[in-house]
Amino acid sequence: MNMNMRKYFNYGKELFNKGEYKNAIHQFEQAMAIEPDYADIHNYLGLSYSMLGKYNTAIQHFKDALTINPEYIDAHINLSIIYTEMGKFNEAEKEYKIAFSLEHRAKGKTIGIKARIANLHKDLGDLYLTIGDYKSSEKEYKMALSIANMYPDIWLNLGKLYMIQDKFQNALEAFEKCIEINKNFMNGYVEKGLVLYKMKRLEEAKNVWLEGLKIEPDNIKIKVYLNLVKTMERKNEL
Repeated sequence: MNMNMRKYFNYGKELFNKGEYKNAIHQFEQAMAIEPDYADIHNYLGLSYSMLGKYNTAIQHFKDALTINPEYIDAHINLSIIYTEMGKFNEAEKEYKIAFSLEHRAKGKTIGIKARIANLHKDLGDLYLTIGDYKSSEKEYKMALSIANMYPDIWLNLGKLYMIQDKFQNALEAFEKCIEINKNFMNGYVEKGLVLYKMKRLEEAKNVWLEGLKIEPDNIKIKVYLNLVKTMERKNEL
């Protein structure tokens, strides 16, 4: 494999992960000029263009990746997602079925197809959150949960998104879902207590954090927040 191509490609991935999609595209195109038949480059170009809303260009790159490697599961998944975003549900279903078939043939060598698609939507939600596009971030988190709603980390991120927007009741419900799914999910207790604190429901916040300490007695965040509650209670007594 050409070392210059690898340099451009790796740097492009770094930029992509930082949300610098235009700069990432430039690096991927430099890599593609050296090795035009490398499917991963086309897949990342497709992802980059999709993040910029240039869906038709993205689709072409995903198709180029599949021309090079027809069994490229990620490219089929990415096509399924982008077709769903565009409302082309028949095309999305077709790509999903191909990906599912390829996954099944892999005989468990990779994680479940639904989990992979859900995680891709979660990652997109995280990226949109990073650039402050809350509406798109919420949409992606909800898409992830519509596919696999038993992942507490997705509920957690959705709750944090609501917290940023001061949608405290929605955030509370999301954090409660985290704990419902996994009684030992510490971040659920931390964030549920925090949103109750922001809602001025201090006694409830304290009780949630105390429940969390039963699971993890040395949790630093919870101890700090409990001290905040004590400070507020002392102020209220004055």
